[in-house]
Amino acid sequence: MNRNKIPFLIFMLIGFLMTGCTSHLKLKNLDSGHTLKGRYDNVYKEITVVMPDGDILTGKYRPVTENPYPSEKEFKLPDPPPRSGFGSGVPHGIRADVYALLRSEKTDLMMEVFLGYDSFKGGDGYGFARTNDKRSYKVTY
Repeated sequence: MNRNKIPFLIFMLIGFLMTGCTSHLKLKNLDSGHTLKGRYDNVYKEITVVMPDGDILTGKYRPVTENPYPSEKEFKLPDPPPRSGFGSGVPHGIRADVYALLRSEKTDLMMEVFLGYDSFKGGDGYGFARTNDKRSYKVTY
């Protein structure tokens, strides 16, 4: 094999591996049917969603087992969970493997994203998202 091709092949392999670490999200509004686009990045453990007005929401995701509001049986809470339930982790009844709270850098808009992974359907991802202004989305990736 030609020695000049080895660095090129290594570079291509690294590029291929890095692009495989990001998934594209589609968020379909449950009321209007409009679709938003987003990104699920496994390297930086971050989710980003672009809203219709161009506002970008971003935030780190974590496994749902790392709930920031444990039960009082475990220990005393430093701050009570929000009364609305928004921003307090995965609500009872929603199946999710990953949770993220996304925030805008420009406005006070926030979005909770709950993502799951369905190995029975060929590895398709699914989920649910909701904003603090009461919009709800079905998520696929």
